[in-house]
Amino acid sequence: MFDAVKAMCALPVGKAAVLPLAAAVAPMLAVLALQVPVKDLVLKLVKALL
Repeated sequence: MFDAVKAMCALPVGKAAVLPLAAAVAPMLAVLALQVPVKDLVLKLVKALL
């Protein structure tokens, strides 16, 4: 039973699922970067994580 748990993936998402999602999000991030300064986005992200 422990071998089955060790063989499990931490995230059930592979590279094949992440790449199309990243390709779809990238243009939205570019538009967002034009609207809001990148410095402000990074500061808000750091504050949210801390």
